[in-house]
Amino acid sequence: MSKALPALLLFLTSLFSEPHPVQCCDQKPSDEYEKWTIIASGDTLDVEVPLHEEGRSKGLMWRNKLGADEGMLFIFMNPGQLKFWMKNTFIPLDIAFINKQNIIINIEHMLRINNDSLLYSSDKPAKMALEVNAGWFKTHGVMEGDTLTILKNQGKKQN
Repeated sequence: MSKALPALLLFLTSLFSEPHPVQCCDQKPSDEYEKWTIIASGDTLDVEVPLHEEGRSKGLMWRNKLGADEGMLFIFMNPGQLKFWMKNTFIPLDIAFINKQNIIINIEHMLRINNDSLLYSSDKPAKMALEVNAGWFKTHGVMEGDTLTILKNQGKKQN
Protein backbone atom coordinates (compact mmCIF):
# COMPACT_ATOMS: atom_id res chain seq x y z
CA MET A 1 0.00 0.00 0.00
CA SER A 2 2.91 2.35 0.64
CA LYS A 3 3.95 2.02 -3.05
CA ALA A 4 0.45 2.94 -4.23
CA LEU A 5 0.29 6.15 -2.17
CA PRO A 6 2.97 8.09 -4.15
CA ALA A 7 1.31 7.09 -7.43
CA LEU A 8 -2.07 8.22 -6.13
CA LEU A 9 -0.62 11.53 -4.94
CA LEU A 10 1.04 12.09 -8.32
CA PHE A 11 -2.23 11.37 -10.13
CA LEU A 12 -4.23 13.71 -7.88
CA THR A 13 -1.63 16.47 -8.23
CA SER A 14 -1.72 16.25 -12.03
CA LEU A 15 -5.50 16.15 -12.02
CA PHE A 16 -5.86 19.36 -10.05
CA SER A 17 -2.87 21.25 -11.47
CA GLU A 18 -3.84 20.99 -15.16
CA PRO A 19 -6.35 23.52 -16.47
CA HIS A 20 -9.63 21.90 -17.47
CA PRO A 21 -11.82 24.18 -19.60
CA VAL A 22 -15.47 24.09 -18.66
CA GLN A 23 -18.03 25.22 -21.17
CA CYS A 24 -21.69 25.63 -20.41
CA CYS A 25 -24.44 25.93 -22.93
CA ASP A 26 -24.77 29.65 -22.09
CA GLN A 27 -21.17 30.41 -22.97
CA LYS A 28 -20.21 31.15 -26.54
CA PRO A 29 -16.77 30.20 -27.83
CA SER A 30 -14.89 32.87 -29.71
CA ASP A 31 -15.83 31.58 -33.16
CA GLU A 32 -15.16 33.93 -36.02
CA TYR A 33 -17.55 34.20 -38.95
CA GLU A 34 -17.60 36.21 -42.15
CA LYS A 35 -20.85 37.65 -43.46
CA TRP A 36 -21.51 36.67 -47.07
CA THR A 37 -24.47 37.09 -49.41
CA ILE A 38 -26.09 34.39 -51.51
CA ILE A 39 -28.50 35.05 -54.35
CA ALA A 40 -30.83 32.15 -55.08
CA SER A 41 -33.67 32.39 -57.61
CA GLY A 42 -33.41 36.18 -57.41
CA ASP A 43 -33.76 36.28 -53.62
CA THR A 44 -31.01 37.41 -51.25
CA LEU A 45 -29.85 35.44 -48.27
CA ASP A 46 -27.40 36.78 -45.66
CA VAL A 47 -25.19 33.98 -44.36
CA GLU A 48 -22.50 33.46 -41.76
CA VAL A 49 -19.44 31.53 -42.90
CA PRO A 50 -17.43 29.91 -40.09
CA LEU A 51 -13.72 30.62 -40.56
CA HIS A 52 -12.42 27.82 -38.35
CA GLU A 53 -13.18 24.17 -37.64
CA GLU A 54 -14.61 25.09 -34.22
CA GLY A 55 -17.28 27.22 -35.87
CA ARG A 56 -18.04 24.57 -38.50
CA SER A 57 -18.43 21.93 -35.79
CA LYS A 58 -20.74 24.12 -33.73
CA GLY A 59 -22.79 25.41 -36.67
CA LEU A 60 -26.20 26.61 -35.51
CA MET A 61 -26.16 24.66 -32.25
CA TRP A 62 -27.65 26.35 -29.19
CA ARG A 63 -29.32 29.14 -31.17
CA ASN A 64 -32.98 29.88 -30.58
CA LYS A 65 -33.68 31.81 -33.77
CA LEU A 66 -32.45 32.56 -37.24
CA GLY A 67 -33.57 35.60 -39.24
CA ALA A 68 -36.08 35.01 -42.06
CA ASP A 69 -33.48 35.48 -44.82
CA GLU A 70 -30.40 34.29 -42.94
CA GLY A 71 -28.42 31.08 -42.89
CA MET A 72 -25.02 29.49 -42.44
CA LEU A 73 -22.73 28.43 -45.27
CA PHE A 74 -20.19 25.70 -44.54
CA ILE A 75 -17.24 25.56 -46.95
CA PHE A 76 -14.84 22.63 -47.09
CA MET A 77 -11.37 22.45 -48.66
CA ASN A 78 -12.05 19.36 -50.74
CA PRO A 79 -15.32 18.10 -52.20
CA GLY A 80 -16.63 14.92 -50.61
CA GLN A 81 -19.73 13.34 -49.17
CA LEU A 82 -20.85 15.78 -46.48
CA LYS A 83 -22.86 14.64 -43.46
CA PHE A 84 -24.72 16.84 -41.00
CA TRP A 85 -26.80 16.25 -37.87
CA MET A 86 -29.16 18.29 -35.70
CA LYS A 87 -27.49 17.70 -32.34
CA ASN A 88 -28.31 20.55 -29.91
CA THR A 89 -30.04 22.49 -32.70
CA PHE A 90 -33.33 24.11 -31.71
CA ILE A 91 -34.23 25.69 -35.06
CA PRO A 92 -35.98 23.59 -37.74
CA LEU A 93 -33.68 23.71 -40.77
CA ASP A 94 -33.32 22.75 -44.40
CA ILE A 95 -29.89 22.05 -45.87
CA ALA A 96 -28.66 22.32 -49.46
CA PHE A 97 -25.51 20.50 -50.51
CA ILE A 98 -23.61 22.46 -53.16
CA ASN A 99 -20.85 21.41 -55.56
CA LYS A 100 -17.76 23.43 -56.51
CA GLN A 101 -19.67 25.02 -59.43
CA ASN A 102 -22.21 26.44 -56.90
CA ILE A 103 -24.93 24.07 -58.14
CA ILE A 104 -27.31 22.57 -55.58
CA ILE A 105 -26.90 18.78 -55.55
CA ASN A 106 -29.69 17.95 -53.11
CA ILE A 107 -31.86 19.60 -50.46
CA GLU A 108 -32.85 17.86 -47.23
CA HIS A 109 -35.40 18.78 -44.56
CA MET A 110 -33.65 18.31 -41.22
CA LEU A 111 -35.89 17.07 -38.42
CA ARG A 112 -35.38 18.76 -35.06
CA ILE A 113 -34.35 15.56 -33.31
CA ASN A 114 -31.39 15.53 -30.94
CA ASN A 115 -30.07 12.24 -32.28
CA ASP A 116 -26.39 11.69 -33.07
CA SER A 117 -27.11 8.80 -35.44
CA LEU A 118 -29.56 10.63 -37.75
CA LEU A 119 -27.38 12.11 -40.49
CA TYR A 120 -28.26 14.18 -43.55
CA SER A 121 -25.85 13.57 -46.44
CA SER A 122 -24.98 14.93 -49.84
CA ASP A 123 -26.01 12.62 -52.70
CA LYS A 124 -22.75 13.39 -54.56
CA PRO A 125 -19.44 15.00 -53.59
CA ALA A 126 -20.12 18.52 -52.29
CA LYS A 127 -17.87 21.43 -51.37
CA MET A 128 -20.45 23.43 -49.42
CA ALA A 129 -23.57 23.06 -47.34
CA LEU A 130 -26.12 25.82 -46.75
CA GLU A 131 -28.42 25.69 -43.71
CA VAL A 132 -31.52 27.89 -43.68
CA ASN A 133 -34.85 28.01 -41.87
CA ALA A 134 -37.09 25.06 -42.73
CA GLY A 135 -39.19 25.86 -45.79
CA TRP A 136 -36.97 28.69 -47.08
CA PHE A 137 -35.94 26.87 -50.26
CA LYS A 138 -39.52 25.87 -51.11
CA THR A 139 -40.93 29.34 -50.33
CA HIS A 140 -38.35 31.00 -52.60
CA GLY A 141 -38.58 28.44 -55.42
CA VAL A 142 -35.02 27.21 -54.94
CA MET A 143 -34.55 23.65 -56.20
CA GLU A 144 -31.95 20.97 -56.81
CA GLY A 145 -29.96 21.85 -59.95
CA ASP A 146 -30.19 25.62 -59.33
CA THR A 147 -26.98 27.64 -59.44
CA LEU A 148 -26.29 30.01 -56.55
CA THR A 149 -24.44 33.31 -56.73
CA ILE A 150 -22.15 33.50 -53.70
CA LEU A 151 -20.71 36.91 -52.83
CA LYS A 152 -17.92 37.14 -50.29
CA ASN A 153 -18.23 40.21 -48.08
CA GLN A 154 -15.31 41.60 -46.12
CA GLY A 155 -17.00 42.00 -42.73
CA LYS A 156 -16.00 39.71 -39.87
CA LYS A 157 -18.24 39.01 -36.93
CA GLN A 158 -17.49 37.56 -33.51
CA ASN A 159 -20.14 35.30 -32.03
